[in-house]
Amino acid sequence: MVLCGVRITEASVVLFSDNFNVADNANFDSASTAGRLGGTLASTVVVRSEHAQQSISGNQLRMIKPASGSGRIRFENAGGPFGVTNQFNWASGATGTAILAAGGFSVQFDWTAPTSSNTNWISFSVGHDTSDPGTRVNSSDTDYGILLRNNGQSQAFDNAADLGTQASFATTFNSQTTVRIDVSTLSFADGAGANAKTYVGNTLIDDYTFTWNNNSGVIRMQIGAFETGELIDNLTVTTLIPTPTALPAGLSLLMLTALSRRR
Repeated sequence: MVLCGVRITEASVVLFSDNFNVADNANFDSASTAGRLGGTLASTVVVRSEHAQQSISGNQLRMIKPASGSGRIRFENAGGPFGVTNQFNWASGATGTAILAAGGFSVQFDWTAPTSSNTNWISFSVGHDTSDPGTRVNSSDTDYGILLRNNGQSQAFDNAADLGTQASFATTFNSQTTVRIDVSTLSFADGAGANAKTYVGNTLIDDYTFTWNNNSGVIRMQIGAFETGELIDNLTVTTLIPTPTALPAGLSLLMLTALSRRR
């Protein structure tokens, strides 16, 4: 759609997806990627293990917790060489341009918890360096992190500062539920503002505004788990669908006025 001379993208762009539909493999990093990957980055990005070797089970990613800290997956450049310094920069090239044009990106996956009776968790982290800490979600270099507990509780962090318990949600024990994190931003520069909204199913768990810190414009993200047996499926990263409220105030008002006149 073109409105007042401004082209507005009405649909999100799938940047990357992984359905994990391959044979069971206790070594996630050696599992075949044939038929698994999609999106504009299907040949550019691959998911890899961090801090513990993850696995494939029943066409899903089965998370493994190491003896200490959390097990994680990170997004790496498919060309390697693989390792913590090979993490994909979501702010780079055409991908970064597409994300900023849309006002942000969205990470979505289906989650099945192995139990509902403990406080262990899965997590999402964004805006961090290439270190391999024991736990990423509450590391001092992680600009924003949120963990979702098996018992339906949640907790968020900003550069290790504990933001406290967030909204609760229905347990996902023995059944899939969709987790979605929408990250809105107009710049990846250090000091620029960003907002993260986390949903479990249709429940808004957290709505938090933060800043990108000490990343030099590089954006990395990871998914972690503090329990063996957490299942992740249908992982997708897309651009956001832009809305007038995500645009500069003057342009938003102009667009809304034009729409009102058309009606």
